[in-house]
Amino acid sequence: MNNIIKVMTTRHIIVSDTFITDLQLLLLYEQMHRLATACSKN
Repeated sequence: MNNIIKVMTTRHIIVSDTFITDLQLLLLYEQMHRLATACSKN
């Protein structure tokens, strides 16, 4: 689970360095949330 959080944090840093819209960021977080939820169930 810690690896997922590290990946998400790293990805967030990369994302915030690029200029993307709030909607794209929201969709990205939605995908990461689903991934984290799926992994925590296993």
